[in-house]
Amino acid sequence: TGGILNVSGNSWTATQTTGAPLLFSPAAAWSGTEFIIWGSLSGSTAAAGGARYNPTANSWTALPTANQPSLRTGHTAVWTGTDFIVWGGREALAAAVNTGGRYN
Repeated sequence: TGGILNVSGNSWTATQTTGAPLLFSPAAAWSGTEFIIWGSLSGSTAAAGGARYNPTANSWTALPTANQPSLRTGHTAVWTGTDFIVWGGREALAAAVNTGGRYN
């Protein structure tokens, strides 16, 4: 779950939960029009995933899983203006990784 803060109105509005990913240790970035989030799927020890949230439509769209980064925690993400980049972190109980992925 999540919410949108209207600063000028000093109020919160709940985000749609249908299609929202249930993530552990997510990383997120704002694209200018959408909130993009990616991380380890909660309850899974072998899967990762994410979604894009469009606040205007109040809807979620799942990110593709093909060629996504390996499952990890403690990673970071940035928006470049065209790409969502996930980098670093730790794979399950392993040493830090120097890999990532790019979503365009």
